Amino acid sequence: MLVLVIMANLISCSIDRFVETSPVNENSNVVGSEPERDEVTITVYYANDDYIMAGDDSSGKIIPVEKYVSVRDKTIEEIIVAELQKEPGEEKLTTLLANLNILSVETVEGITYVDISGEHLSGGSLIESMILLQLVYSLTELDEVEAVQVLVDGSKAESLMGHIEIWEPLTREDIN
Repeated sequence: MLVLVIMANLISCSIDRFVETSPVNENSNVVGSEPERDEVTITVYYANDDYIMAGDDSSGKIIPVEKYVSVRDKTIEEIIVAELQKEPGEEKLTTLLANLNILSVETVEGITYVDISGEHLSGGSLIESMILLQLVYSLTELDEVEAVQVLVDGSKAESLMGHIEIWEPLTREDIN
């Protein structure tokens, strides 16, 4: 009788083990494997330190930088704005978006809406213009983006910091 109980346990364990270790198709997703990454090149515009510090715009107010980024669960517009919030790591370039709290970024019918929290929105006209230049130039590099509408706490605002009107979507021509 003891032998029968032991054999029954061994058989049931073997069946369970067989089910758990069934072969996996090479093309199927395996739990724990890293998903494929789609890398794309984006162009983001950073503020030129020479312009900010000395007013020297001989090399431009903003400077384009190409970056390779992985696109996963965010839109390309969200990735661009996230990259603008990171310091560029290149000499003589900076970002003025680092301390801003971006609430959302979405594109609808050619207009990218960037919703910024009203917290930490203070500064002079130079800071305000540089933030808008960085956002508008970087996002309008995309073929599908014609203009950028900046929102403050989910609503249209007269200006970001009191100097430049942002009621309507902005194009590159609007902020030069």
